[in-house]
Amino acid sequence: MRYMDPTSPTFANPYTSAMEAGYSESYARIIAQPSVNRQWVQEARNIVSMHPEHIVQGLQQFALDPTKKDEIRLRALELLGKSQGIFVERKQILHANIDEALREFE
Repeated sequence: MRYMDPTSPTFANPYTSAMEAGYSESYARIIAQPSVNRQWVQEARNIVSMHPEHIVQGLQQFALDPTKKDEIRLRALELLGKSQGIFVERKQILHANIDEALREFE
């Protein structure tokens, strides 16, 4: 997937990516052909791209899978709840005295 990685020196160069991955020169040329390249790149993008709904589906599968440990299922439910806005993380700041609290509001 070096072809798809923007940080790779062979980014967007299917021929060089194939050669670096160890393919033969003749096969690298085939991969680099526009007709093959478009199909290959599209298939790679489909594998690489994960949308929020994919993540939610994966978490739902973990949460509902009775073969998973309870800790895993509970964590999946927690993440699903956070993604839906059910759980909100809050921070509570306690002050030793009123003067300290008033200074923070200034």
